[in-house]
Amino acid sequence: MKCRVCFVFAALCLCAALLAGCGRTGSAAASGGALAPAGSSAPAGEATLTGRVVAAEGPSLLLAGWGEGQDDAGRVYRVTVPETADPASFEAGMLVDVVYNGEMLALYPSQPVDVRAVRSRADGFDDLCALYLQVLEDLWQVDEGLNSGITELGVDLSGTRLSPAEQAAVAWAFGEAHGIVPVQGTREQLAEQGWLTPDDPAADHPMYHWENGCLFTIAEQPASGVYNAPTLCFDAQKWRSGTGAYFFRDCTSTQSALGRWGGYTVGAYAIS
Repeated sequence: MKCRVCFVFAALCLCAALLAGCGRTGSAAASGGALAPAGSSAPAGEATLTGRVVAAEGPSLLLAGWGEGQDDAGRVYRVTVPETADPASFEAGMLVDVVYNGEMLALYPSQPVDVRAVRSRADGFDDLCALYLQVLEDLWQVDEGLNSGITELGVDLSGTRLSPAEQAAVAWAFGEAHGIVPVQGTREQLAEQGWLTPDDPAADHPMYHWENGCLFTIAEQPASGVYNAPTLCFDAQKWRSGTGAYFFRDCTSTQSALGRWGGYTVGAYAIS
């Protein structure tokens, strides 16, 4: 029951975030969000947060918090680029500094209030989040019967090098693209939390299925062979039951010297 209540609350947050992504004017009360200080002791006035752009849709940027506290998965932000900046100059993978008045709308993703400037940084470009979003979307499109009509969506990126904040931002962007609030966790964690249904409740070690949802997973693997550039190896899958899953095996991608991942190749496809 607790998980379901959390899911409903998160769904309300998604609705608010979708509305906010379309543009917001007026007071915090009008938007449905309360004002909360960005820091525990810093007075309102001006503050700066640093984040990695995970998704860019026009003037709306989805950021994963970066720097001190980057391992906090709650550090996901929705930022609207001010009119003084060109939205087209921002892309997934960039690190940006956001200058705002020091307050946040108490929504998820968090929304800094009165954004005064968004400045791209010259260092730290890495669009791995964008690559993994593409992998998740490609998985969604194949064998769509596994995820057709689902109302619950699981995302497990714990086996990747992404920080918890980046994992949370990628999961949110993926869920947002399909109108479903995502829940993060491994299959075992989701079973413990009550999302999955045992095939045989009386069994000592039951097998499970997800009646209303589908779990998407990406897990990195050790690189093998000799490569001339940084190479990433990973497996990806979507799972609904022991007899309902689709796999991308032995996927590889190579990163350029500028931090860009040049797409990926799939070594093998599998179905169960």
